[in-house]
Amino acid sequence: MVDLEQFVACQGHKVQLEFTDGHTVIGRLLGVYGDDDQVVYDVIEVLRVGPSQYAGVKSGTSAMAKLSDVESFAKLESEAS
Repeated sequence: MVDLEQFVACQGHKVQLEFTDGHTVIGRLLGVYGDDDQVVYDVIEVLRVGPSQYAGVKSGTSAMAKLSDVESFAKLESEAS
C-alpha cells in the first residue's frame, strides 16, 4: 500500500506508477483528490499495459486512478518542472 503523505509530496513531479494489475506508466502527478483518494496524472509513457481498466491509458493523455490501485511509485526527478 502506498503512503498517502509521501505520494502527495510528489505532486507536480515526474513519477513511475505501478498498478496492482501490472500496468506501469511514467507520468506527472497532478494530485490526489476526493474522499476516495483519486490519483490524477498526465501520462508521459506507458511502460507496461495491464489487463484492467487502465489498459486504455495512452501517452499524452491525463488519467485518473484509485490510490488503492497503485501498488508502488517512484519519484524520477528531484524538482518539479
